[in-house]
Amino acid sequence: MENIYAKHLAGIREEMREEGIDIYLIPHSDEHNSEYVGDADHDIAFACGFTGENTTVVITKDESRVWADGRYFLQAEHEIEGSGTDLMKMGVDGVPTVNEYLKSVAFDGAVFAYNGRKVTLSLAREYEKALKGKGVTIRPDFDLVSRLWADRRRPFLRRVRGREDFCRPGTHEGGGGRRLPSFESHRYRLAHEPPGQ
Repeated sequence: MENIYAKHLAGIREEMREEGIDIYLIPHSDEHNSEYVGDADHDIAFACGFTGENTTVVITKDESRVWADGRYFLQAEHEIEGSGTDLMKMGVDGVPTVNEYLKSVAFDGAVFAYNGRKVTLSLAREYEKALKGKGVTIRPDFDLVSRLWADRRRPFLRRVRGREDFCRPGTHEGGGGRRLPSFESHRYRLAHEPPGQ
């Protein structure tokens, strides 16, 4: 039986081929650069099965690599087995960093892509610096995982009851004693349950 993550990797490569992408990077992040990402943002787990933190995946036409630090070596080896992705042990002599690896697989005319909503500006600049002078086009506008992850669980907006006394009448600089907007009038929040629960 084929490994489910090998199927996911094949799907990502097919999307890459259709979009003309040669190198695709998946960060361990969400759109808010949270320290701990929710299940719906574990793109790396979808791509190769690895559920650890502080990690990145880089996929090319022929290779897929996941970086893990020493806390996760054993876990990563177990979770990615049969996925078609190889483990890069961060901090071990002879193992390139993500940026070093990007330099090594880049070629003139290549297209390097990632989901810019999940990459900080400082990381994006590091990638640009690493690939400078290589003739690579950088495309930060591709979320290939979402195209394939049909049952991804996303948070829903849900009504909650607010308290009228949350924002009390008062004065503040320039406020002139006006009542601040009521919490009741802004009673939506993100929740992981569908509406009505």
